[in-house]
Amino acid sequence: MDVGTSQETFVDIPGLGDVKLRVETLSPVSQVSLEAVSSMEISAKDIRARFADVDSGTTVETVSSASSYVCLPAAVSQSSTRRPSKCAGQKLPCYTVIVKINELDVALSDDLCNFSDIQEVLRLSLSGLNLQCVPNLMTQGESVSDVQEYRVQFSLDDLQIDNQMYDRGLFHFPVLLNKHENSNDNKVLQVNASFVKSDEKVFLKSLIINLSSICVNLEDTFLYHLNEYIRQLVLVGSREEHKYSGELPVQVLLNVESSRNLMFLERFHISSIHLQVSIHASVKLFLGLEDTVLNLAGFEKENLWCSGYSLGHTLSRHYLSGALFKAGWVVGSLDVIGNPAAFTRNVGEGIKDFVALPCEGIFNGPWGFLVGLTLGSSSLVKHVSAGTVTSITNFAKSVSRNLDKLSFDSEHWKRNEEARRLKPRGVTEGVIYGLSGIGVSVLGALGGLAHHPIQVLINEGVSPVRLVGGVGKGLVGMVAKPLGSAAELIALTGQGLLIGSGWSKERKALKMALPALVLDLVSSDLKFQWKLSLEEEILCSVDASLFKDEQYIPVSCILTSKSLLLVNEEEDAVQQIYGLANISLETNKDDPTLTVLKIYQERSVVDSMQPTDRVAQFVLESIKFTANPIEETGLGPVKAEPQVEEEYVLYVNPSLLSWFSTSIDYAKEQLGLLM
Repeated sequence: MDVGTSQETFVDIPGLGDVKLRVETLSPVSQVSLEAVSSMEISAKDIRARFADVDSGTTVETVSSASSYVCLPAAVSQSSTRRPSKCAGQKLPCYTVIVKINELDVALSDDLCNFSDIQEVLRLSLSGLNLQCVPNLMTQGESVSDVQEYRVQFSLDDLQIDNQMYDRGLFHFPVLLNKHENSNDNKVLQVNASFVKSDEKVFLKSLIINLSSICVNLEDTFLYHLNEYIRQLVLVGSREEHKYSGELPVQVLLNVESSRNLMFLERFHISSIHLQVSIHASVKLFLGLEDTVLNLAGFEKENLWCSGYSLGHTLSRHYLSGALFKAGWVVGSLDVIGNPAAFTRNVGEGIKDFVALPCEGIFNGPWGFLVGLTLGSSSLVKHVSAGTVTSITNFAKSVSRNLDKLSFDSEHWKRNEEARRLKPRGVTEGVIYGLSGIGVSVLGALGGLAHHPIQVLINEGVSPVRLVGGVGKGLVGMVAKPLGSAAELIALTGQGLLIGSGWSKERKALKMALPALVLDLVSSDLKFQWKLSLEEEILCSVDASLFKDEQYIPVSCILTSKSLLLVNEEEDAVQQIYGLANISLETNKDDPTLTVLKIYQERSVVDSMQPTDRVAQFVLESIKFTANPIEETGLGPVKAEPQVEEEYVLYVNPSLLSWFSTSIDYAKEQLGLLM
């Protein structure tokens, strides 16, 4: 079928039955919708059968393949194919939705950069997505005719959020969120819900959410970058003035808005959440948490009548209070003190296996007891060794990063951060990387004795006090750089031992961030709205070529509700801004792509009232003694012809030129500039 033509038809899908296909075309967009055939609609084959038997006057009784509903009379009127109005006692049609997706990726990209490609920021990867929405058959028999209950089941096998900027910046974690590798749950997320649907509204009845163990990796550097993107997104909506702005407090407005849509929940349940958190924060001092276990209690309420805002507030208070009660355990997981909490947890798991495995093997006889004792002893040695090496490694890594900051050498700090991104695969590689880092640090410490004083003299001028400060920075770096490299040697050796023995697994992104090349720069209204921080609404934007100084310059013509902007696409900067009252657009009949943008001189109101013609001047002077000269004579102020200040020759796509010209006239009409 042709989706470029507006139409409505019935389509028979093998194995499923008939569906109604509706196409609404509004050039250049076509909207295609699929609707289920209700119990009061007839299929396409029924229509053909009835039209074939109209002349014979017989009664045709057919049953649709989609459902077994009542038959319709043979006589088909003009409105027989439409949905009839609901009669008394008639039930609403039931719908069943089943969605299965093996893999789904959602990427957040940055197209506001000054490069010729689009950079990915975040990527959400989902796998094993299942969604089922089916009617509750237990309540369909004797329920009210205009109310139906549905059950929704949603499950997700795995999810992961990757930092796609990891290869372009000094980031520590390539993965931000993922399912725990030792989780016993097959599903990372399970949602069971039920809602009641009527003709007008949908009411949520119950909601049950189950989460498996999740690993969360956060760092302040990434959060700063993400906050910048979010701030740019919010800039557009923040310019809209609220109708209650300045009259009521924000808290009152939120409560009023949320109270408009209240919900009733018979049961609301969220299972206990098990998190393995890693946090890196480096402001003045580097603080890190590595694989800290955080268990949050579940949340359950029954017969809950509230708004969405109050429910969110209750959930936030519940989980924040739970996190505060775990604050002592979190402080004990700091790397700067050796992460004793992680060491205790590893030793506890080893002791548990040492006791539990032999007890389980006793039921299988003496040989089972010996096997259990062997496995338990091996697990105890493994957990104690892994806990000890992990604590020493994290402590040495934290000391090394803090000493790098103490050296007051940004180049040295950036160089070491780049080196830490290269993970050793064994003890040998760890020792080699550590020794090479010590050599570079010793040379940097010796060079810093002369580098810091010279930089102070160049940047801040000649001053004895500043010179002494530069020498002090060099002396501090002389001590801090070698000590930091020695600590890094210990950290790299321990890291190589953990990775080589399989006690620690490296986190990797599922898919690499590949830049999407922009071959043809298309004007994006949203991009210009963010980039230029415009207060006015963008009506349209058109790509054009500006002919100036025997050159063709690619520009974007951005039309707002009050002005016209010319943006240089090569420099990505605004070239000119003109008010709509001072511009006009003239086309060329010989060349449909050519248009001339004329810029007129701005004239004051006093100048516009001054007559420039001698005849008009004489008429106005002759009637100046009348009571109301303008009303009696019908002559108004004589305006001078506007003077063209500048002209721009633009070449625009002919199909877009008429639309652009019409948009300018529409904007002028809205401002009252057109008579």
